[in-house]
Amino acid sequence: MGKERWGPRLEGISKEDVDTLHVELKRALEGEWGSTPKSGVDWQAVFSVVSTRYAERLEIVRYLLRSLSTVPRDGMLAGLRQVHRQLTATLRPYLLYSVRPPPRAQTSDLQWMVPVWVHCAMTHTRAVEVNTELTRSERLLVRAVRDTSKDICRVLVGMWAEGKIHKFDVEESPSSNMKGTSLKQLVENWKTRIEDLMAWLDWSIWVRCEPACGYEEMCYMPQWPFFKHMPPGPTPENPNKTTTEDNGRDRSNPDDDWDRPVPRCIRRIEPFDNGEHDWTFEIGII
Repeated sequence: MGKERWGPRLEGISKEDVDTLHVELKRALEGEWGSTPKSGVDWQAVFSVVSTRYAERLEIVRYLLRSLSTVPRDGMLAGLRQVHRQLTATLRPYLLYSVRPPPRAQTSDLQWMVPVWVHCAMTHTRAVEVNTELTRSERLLVRAVRDTSKDICRVLVGMWAEGKIHKFDVEESPSSNMKGTSLKQLVENWKTRIEDLMAWLDWSIWVRCEPACGYEEMCYMPQWPFFKHMPPGPTPENPNKTTTEDNGRDRSNPDDDWDRPVPRCIRRIEPFDNGEHDWTFEIGII
């Protein structure tokens, strides 16, 4: 718990956890996995619809908010209106015309937006959850989709509701009751919430080289043995090295890409020598 997906390791697993895993595998292999599920749910489609709907839209919101960091104060209001329009477009299928902030509403009380949040969070799982043919594993899958949707909608609907209260909706009011420092604080608050959400989701679709590679380069995700700094254990030059030897790594170095590989641009056209390990040449000609 509390670790990113790079963190968990089987090393050091307790005997109790091993026994639990064996029991679960036996139950699954001999039971529900031994026959075709009767539920008829297309799980690939269920998962895909959530990531496809939000992946690019979240990136756009993050991009807009990051771009406001360098905008003068007098331009922040227009920028926040643009962000709010993007949020509205993202949530359009779930917005209810009957849901409006009450007069003199405060951002500390967002109970009025709960129906929108529920509609947003439950749309993709409501029909699946009532299926009586779900196996135990499928119930786990539907909970994963539901809980993920809840957190995505919690952040997006919360920001949308705050924008409504601040009158960022141009159709309702041509002016806002926020000025100067308050606008800057809201930008930072929204940006933090979006970035924290995306870090928690950690979807693979966002794992790519930024900025994008040039035409003569390719985006490469480091993998053994092609790391900038060799990981613990055997190397091509010394296959008998033990896993306890750390190969002189400096874990505080941001270029140490073993614990958390980060995609980087490498050349795919000669000359391959860019000051890195000679493996760059080997990768470049693959």
